[in-house]
Amino acid sequence: MESIFHLRHHPKSGFLQYRRVVPKNLRPIVGKGTITATLGSKVLDHAALIRWVEIDRDAQRRLDDARRKLAGQIAGDGGSPPEPVFIDIRKCVIAFSAWKDREIGRQSVRLYGLAGAIDDRDLLTDFKIEIEGIRNSLAAMTKMIVPPDFDQRLVEALGIVGMSVPTDHLIMNALRPLFRDTWIEVIKVVQGLAEGR
Repeated sequence: MESIFHLRHHPKSGFLQYRRVVPKNLRPIVGKGTITATLGSKVLDHAALIRWVEIDRDAQRRLDDARRKLAGQIAGDGGSPPEPVFIDIRKCVIAFSAWKDREIGRQSVRLYGLAGAIDDRDLLTDFKIEIEGIRNSLAAMTKMIVPPDFDQRLVEALGIVGMSVPTDHLIMNALRPLFRDTWIEVIKVVQGLAEGR
């Protein structure tokens, strides 16, 4: 079964395959009924995700070009659709790494400020409970259940390298697991600091 990302496992090889059906009205221009390409992997890892972005970008460009040609044939000159948002996964990984370092620093300052400013450990305990709550909500995250402020923080992280992605962009579904893993790494480090490790 194909997903909204045009991904499926090839029925014989088991490799992930990009398979996008070309709309009937564009098939004469594109020259085929489907756009297919293998991701070269059986699992959706970083390399396969990068390959997916490249394939999807090319397929989208081909379909947009076909739509422009079709619009030009029908209307004489036809307007262009809005430019698509292109995502560079390598820049996303760099952004997430920079966000992780910044967030660990921010939480460390907050943690050490709490530890030095109080005699009783109530605020420190509250901090530990807050961090554990975030970790639990990230662990329970699914495609439909996203913790509060998650997408906002993801977009903020991408902004570190100058990327602007709307929160409703389809690529967000592919970026969420990567960012969740990054955020969990931050929480593990902060929990270790809170425990004195």
